[in-house]
Amino acid sequence: MPVTKIHIIARLESKRVRRKNLRLLDGKPLIQRAIETARDVQGIEGAYLNTESDILGRFAQSLGIHYFKRSPGLEADDVVLDQTTYDFVTHHDCDIVGMVNPACPLTTSADVQAGLEHFLKSDIDTLLTVREEKLHSFMGGKPLNIELDKKIPMTQHLQPVQIVTWNFCFWRTPVFRASFESKGFGVFSGRVGLYPLDSLKAVKISTESDFRMAEAVLRARQNPVPEAYHELEAEA
Repeated sequence: MPVTKIHIIARLESKRVRRKNLRLLDGKPLIQRAIETARDVQGIEGAYLNTESDILGRFAQSLGIHYFKRSPGLEADDVVLDQTTYDFVTHHDCDIVGMVNPACPLTTSADVQAGLEHFLKSDIDTLLTVREEKLHSFMGGKPLNIELDKKIPMTQHLQPVQIVTWNFCFWRTPVFRASFESKGFGVFSGRVGLYPLDSLKAVKISTESDFRMAEAVLRARQNPVPEAYHELEAEA
């Protein structure tokens, strides 16, 4: 069984929402949801909070995961996932490295578990979560999944557009490291596989309105689906 470790990348400060990771989301700090999600994944050697902040690090330890204090200089706004993941794997031996994103609080440990199992059974080197949208789409003014000289297709017949959501990722560590050391990046290394998630789990917290949307989904999970229109259906 390959050794798998998961890290959660988090900074104390945030530009758009002050101290976003400590902001309460339906009664829990945002970062706590990612910590609990990573902690409860089965079959991993350890989960780590990758941060520059002793405040966040001690909080992670209190919830049962490890604190990895990232290397100096990696707390800047322009540092990207490639750099923080490479820093992590240079300090932690593992065959597979995973990332759980604290900005995607609707991810569950079951989601990550299923993603890891899919990754282990596959021949891919990188797994990225996506949401699939069957909508008529353009990019840069050019059609992606439609032909402008043909009749508009029904949405159910469209090839879905796959949008990377960054809920979680997995990489084969040797492939990631080789890519980073030769090219300066590793997130899209080797054979890349896309792993679709329910679109309701793809909310990514960047602004105040994102907090509101995530809270609405969390509260809806606690209530049963109503039997809408049952009286009208009975009359039909």
